Amino acid sequence: MRMFSIGLAVLVVLSLLLAGCAPRPGGGATAANAGPDEIVVDLPSLVIDFDEMGAGSIAGVSVGELMGGDGVELPAETVQDMMANNIQHLQLDAHPAGITLRVNGLPMLGSMAYDPERLGSLVELLESLAASPMLSMLSDLTPVISALVPMIDNLGVGLVAMFPVAAGHEPIPLMVAWDDATPSVADVLMADIRQEPRVNIPISVAADGSLSSGELDLGALIASLGSDAEVSLPEDTVSMLASSGIESVEISTTAAGLAVAVNGLDLPLLTWNQGEFENIQALVILAGNEGLVELMDLVGNLLPFLQVVDANLSLQLPDMADATAG
Repeated sequence: MRMFSIGLAVLVVLSLLLAGCAPRPGGGATAANAGPDEIVVDLPSLVIDFDEMGAGSIAGVSVGELMGGDGVELPAETVQDMMANNIQHLQLDAHPAGITLRVNGLPMLGSMAYDPERLGSLVELLESLAASPMLSMLSDLTPVISALVPMIDNLGVGLVAMFPVAAGHEPIPLMVAWDDATPSVADVLMADIRQEPRVNIPISVAADGSLSSGELDLGALIASLGSDAEVSLPEDTVSMLASSGIESVEISTTAAGLAVAVNGLDLPLLTWNQGEFENIQALVILAGNEGLVELMDLVGNLLPFLQVVDANLSLQLPDMADATAG
């Protein structure tokens, strides 16, 4: 009888959770691609509704009542800010190919694309960083990520935070299609250029943090142009990176996003080809921070060109053992 009661309670909780779910982009594809003997987690997005006071509920039931504990609450001021800026929902979608962050249904910067190889590279990097006394706190995170990486192909989960719709606004759907056929400024200006633009900047970092490219001292170059801008890395940062086993960092632009490789290992891709920057830029404009708006405008003007230019920036860090010996 007790087992029956426990089973019934579990079914009730699951029913309430599913009642508070919404379709997840690409939902169902993960399970369809998995083998019959594999562990699969492919669920709709769990929706948490926040009221104007910040209390969270699922399908009308308080999260605290549903799952125990104090529930999920946000400061009322945060919810009011969301309403004032017409932010109706935030969505996190984790799937085999990456993590997508959406605001009002639109993908945002911070979304990532990856595969098992890139995730494996991330684990290697974390293990290397965790070996440094300054970053030993990462040692607790690395085993968790290592355990999740083999399961990533069979993982599909999502979470949506819903906020009240302020008066005068229409509800916004959870997903808004991005029209990638719309030409950018760079597409128009470069339509008749047959050669693919390419930029490659190799930079060597010395133990004291000074930067050079080939025989060119970048600090001296900037100074000769009349600028007093600091062109170097903090010496303790260089020491920390080098002692953690990091020998090189490479940042490259691709049509899909910004690629980062450490010691030749490709890390998850920071995506930007679905309007992520434009979407976050619109949010910054709503927030009204003039200085940040100007910065975003500058980056926004450069971004279309970064998406079509093959740009590569590589940093070669010093071998601290050789530097000490020298």
